[in-house]
Amino acid sequence: MNVIYVIGKVLTFPGAFMKAMWEHFVCRIVQLPIENAAYLNLDERCGHIEHSYSASRKKNLMLCLIPGLFNLFFGLPLFLTGFSAIIYFGELPGENVWLFVVHCVMLYLGTSLLCNLHPMTEDSMNCYELFYRGKPTNAAVRVLLFLPILCMRIGSFFERFALQLLCMLALLAAGYFLL
Repeated sequence: MNVIYVIGKVLTFPGAFMKAMWEHFVCRIVQLPIENAAYLNLDERCGHIEHSYSASRKKNLMLCLIPGLFNLFFGLPLFLTGFSAIIYFGELPGENVWLFVVHCVMLYLGTSLLCNLHPMTEDSMNCYELFYRGKPTNAAVRVLLFLPILCMRIGSFFERFALQLLCMLALLAAGYFLL
């Protein structure tokens, strides 16, 4: 068990919970059997659910992309609102405490959701294998899906070592010091 991974997931537990919920939702839609639906385990599956692997390219691609897109769709507005209020506009707790607390919570939730965009390493590797190593795929599909699948593989590597959390902290620090 990678302790750094679990610490990163515990620090961003709202995003990990939402990511697992979206994975569960997509598994139900594409009718993949779910083996263990526990969302927050203290092991490698923290923030993910255990499901059967699919030999279908479409099902696997949906399972890898859609939960992350949902987290991106909900996390980006929260992050940008909290970031702009606290960092860019320089809101301080002395002026309006409740509004400052709301913006801090929005910043935390947005960061948490954005740190949990990528699929498990096994899912991203399975997606890569199905499209690029298995039976031949249409060349146009391979070209169009190259960047999303590459981003999934790199992101799942980052997620495995909680590097996405460090990247978000670096982004916040850069925003604070540059603006």
